Amino acid sequence: LEKVQYAVLDEADRMLDMGFEPDVRRIMSQVRKDRQTLLFSATWPQEVQRLGLEFVNDPVVITIGDRANKLVANKSVTQTIEVIEDRERDSRLHQLLQKY
Repeated sequence: LEKVQYAVLDEADRMLDMGFEPDVRRIMSQVRKDRQTLLFSATWPQEVQRLGLEFVNDPVVITIGDRANKLVANKSVTQTIEVIEDRERDSRLHQLLQKY
């Protein structure tokens, strides 16, 4: 882990909710200190902010939405689940990429 140059923590809020904070801390303590750290979270609760500030230097915060209000998931995003056969995956992905 001492050779890691980039550390990405995605869904940090969920990791904390699920009790993985000690594991995240243990891993991050073994990664080199001059790494670049990227932290992604759909929500930005105080616990995630606190954890994030411990792992970054000179952070840049990018927020989509209104920071004045409590951050919530974007209601204009529609999620769709499709159950398909493995052999159909590539062609379906290609269709979706052409469509959007």
